[in-house]
Amino acid sequence: MMALADQCNSEYWPLAVLLLSFLAATLLPWSSEASLLGALACGAEPLTALVAASIGNCGASLLHYEIGRWTSPMAIRHMRSSRGTRWAWLFVRRHRTWALPLTVLPIVGDPINIAAGLLRISRVRFVIVVFALRIGRYALLTTGFL
Repeated sequence: MMALADQCNSEYWPLAVLLLSFLAATLLPWSSEASLLGALACGAEPLTALVAASIGNCGASLLHYEIGRWTSPMAIRHMRSSRGTRWAWLFVRRHRTWALPLTVLPIVGDPINIAAGLLRISRVRFVIVVFALRIGRYALLTTGFL
């Protein structure tokens, strides 16, 4: 492990982890956990890496929520009628806040975030549930590096 840390320049890891965590939750087919673990393996400060990954990933989740909240009625009709996202609309409409823990799952999380915004789930509840779970997931990964 030390040999790997000697080969890495951890000076820019916080910014890299933040950006990769944000992009992994929005555009890139990439794991934000892999970014966090890579930074930690290269000797990044665990708390700094945890905060950077959390800000990036939680920011992307909030972006999806806000996209749903401020989208047009035409997009709402599309989400309710599209086979790929109709399940998210129905699931969140039925379970409301109780659907939010599933936002941490790959593939299904983004449509649930958007549906939560479309269905006007409380922003405060969204932030509390989603952010706590995402930060908790990163905290579990970080504990091995403390």
